[in-house]
Formats: sequence, structure tokens, C-alpha cells
Amino acid sequence: MTTEEVRTKRESLTCPICGGGSYSWGIYGGVGRQFVADDASQMTRLFQVASALRTRRCSDCGNLQVFAHAPALRAPRVRITVRRMMVAVAIVGVSLGSLLERRAASLRREAARHAGDVSLVSLEEVYNPGTEAGSKEYHRAMAERYSHAARHPWLPVAPDPLEPK
Repeated sequence: MTTEEVRTKRESLTCPICGGGSYSWGIYGGVGRQFVADDASQMTRLFQVASALRTRRCSDCGNLQVFAHAPALRAPRVRITVRRMMVAVAIVGVSLGSLLERRAASLRREAARHAGDVSLVSLEEVYNPGTEAGSKEYHRAMAERYSHAARHPWLPVAPDPLEPK
């Protein structure tokens, strides 16, 4: 059935309560779920009705008959196929992989800074562990910690403890 045929059939039906045939058309919805006639002002319709259903009210008994919008019942235009889902998963996987690789590289640089390795970072960026045993142990532990984090970049890294003085 076309939209026009549905509309003609709807308008020809009599009221199921009183058998009357005169109706006023409007919308039913809004916060208080009330009937707003078609001839109401635009401001009234705007502020009183957020999500509405097409409705007709019997002039004789006040019975409301609610009709769903036909466009809401249509199938979506874009079909979700297995191929499209596989492409979407591949795009998300590549994106997440590149993010994890960048994070791993950053964590490797931090491990190299604590280990004193100048092959990955410049000499100015290397932490100077000093000569104290506690400081050397701290930087060795931090280098080990960041090396582990670089091998597992998807895991969170706890905040660094304070460096011993």
C-alpha cells in the first residue's frame, strides 16, 4: 500500500468507541504525553512535543487513536555485511596496533633513559644514577619496569615511586 492509500483508509474508519466519523488530527507526545492539535501554534508544538506520534481525536467522545510513522518502519539503507564488518575490524585493529606500537616505543625510550643506554636516547636525556647504591638500584628497577611495560604496552603502568636521595 502506498502512503496515500493508508491515509485514505485511516480517514475513512469510524471511531471504535462511539461510531463517530468526525476527527481532529494532531500529535501525541512530549513530556506530559498530551494531545496537541495540528492547528496549535508552532511554539506550542516545539516546546510541548519532543518525540511525537501522529494521532487523531474523535470529536464526539474524545477517543485518541495513535498511528506510527511509516518512515520509522523502513529497513536501514546501509546493510551490515560480513565483509564490511571484517573491514571495520581490520581498521580498528590496525589503528590500535599503531597506538600500541607508539606507546611501546615511548616506554622503550624511558627504559633506555633509566638504564643509561645512549643508543635509543641522547646523552642529555639519560638519567645520571650517581654513585650511590640506592640510586643505582632505583634506576635499574625502573629500567626493568619500563622494559616489561614496553613488551606489554596494553597493560597500565603505575606511577613512578620517588627517587631515593
